[in-house]
Amino acid sequence: MSRLRVYKKAKSRPQQWQDELTITRLSDDGRGVAKRSGKVVFVERCLPGETVIARSYRTNKRFDEAELVAVTESSSQRIGPPCRHYNDCGGCQLQHMDVNAQREQKSRRFADMLSRLDGPDPLPPIVGEAFGYRHRIRLAFEKGHVGLKAARSHAIVPIPECLILRPALAEAMNTLYQHSESFSALFRGEIELVEGQGGEVACALSLTKKPTAAALSRFLASFPLPVSLVVAGDEVLRFEEAELLYPDSDLRFEPSDFTQVNPDVNRQLLAQVGDWLALTQEDWLLDAFSGLGNFSLALAAQCGRVLGLESDVEMVARARLSAPATVHFEQADLFDPKLSLPEGLNKAVIDPPRAGASALCEKLAAMPLQRIVYVSCDPATLERDARILMAGGFRLDAARWADMFPQTHHMESVLLFSARD
Repeated sequence: MSRLRVYKKAKSRPQQWQDELTITRLSDDGRGVAKRSGKVVFVERCLPGETVIARSYRTNKRFDEAELVAVTESSSQRIGPPCRHYNDCGGCQLQHMDVNAQREQKSRRFADMLSRLDGPDPLPPIVGEAFGYRHRIRLAFEKGHVGLKAARSHAIVPIPECLILRPALAEAMNTLYQHSESFSALFRGEIELVEGQGGEVACALSLTKKPTAAALSRFLASFPLPVSLVVAGDEVLRFEEAELLYPDSDLRFEPSDFTQVNPDVNRQLLAQVGDWLALTQEDWLLDAFSGLGNFSLALAAQCGRVLGLESDVEMVARARLSAPATVHFEQADLFDPKLSLPEGLNKAVIDPPRAGASALCEKLAAMPLQRIVYVSCDPATLERDARILMAGGFRLDAARWADMFPQTHHMESVLLFSARD
């Protein structure tokens, strides 16, 4: 006798919809916010006050996500995107907005966070060029195709230019595009292009699959740009010192190292941090998440000593190459609640990744520090960590944001905390 088979009913996919919507505001990630049948909808590349035709591409329990089909009633702040690849490439999200409108939106977002903290009125933002500002870019390649990732996709968009790149880097990207056939010797991966102080460009490659020695040799022989690093997984296949200097600084870096993408805004940010810390030769400064020494090296002459703490061993080693005698770099896990910090530190600057630094802030809140400057690329984790410092007795005295990433929804924030009297 055959056994009865019971089949589970297949889950039905949510039906795709297309509808006319009114955009009421922008979300933190720069998308338009509307409502449809009482449910929140996030629509790409829209502006407040616009009426649009939108088509859903993803349905969630609490909200839907949709793409823009047409604008039936446009905002006065809408402009034609300067980049002809804007609708295909996923790198920028805000080129349909005038740059002043972009900054107004980011200023509102920053002010909203400060109001929830009962903080001070923000100072005017730090701004630079709206285009031509990036000194590094990461491209994807696969089977002879190289370019940027499409929005919401792993598909590669082959483009010859990028308007947000500094001139030398833009020229190198175009050269790369003209020689994209070089990548046919490799399978798939990413390439990082970086521009140094003198306009020189170097590359680092990360491969998903180790090529044969012959294939790698063919690639390097035909490739038009200097390659300092090639890795496949954890295996280093090629390494040569690039000997690059970060623009307008003495900071040494390799193409694979983290550096701030916008040298001009970074320079202004360093000046603001130094001004707020009000350093003297009596001060011992903690630079937490010090990386290659962006803050440590810039502020070293203003204080007596600097202790830079960073988790990446290789970055610590490179930072030491540029360090004067008064700056000491050490490897440390800054997410470890058991982290031990030396007595005598009296001021601090912290610049954590997007995850923030809640464990470190708990520790700093219990220390007799005079001033703390917190630099953040994520307002949400910044707000969380600010509450920790304020609960520990620190006062939020000043706040400013920096337009480190024009044409995108990303922003850099900087807050000054002082010990209460």
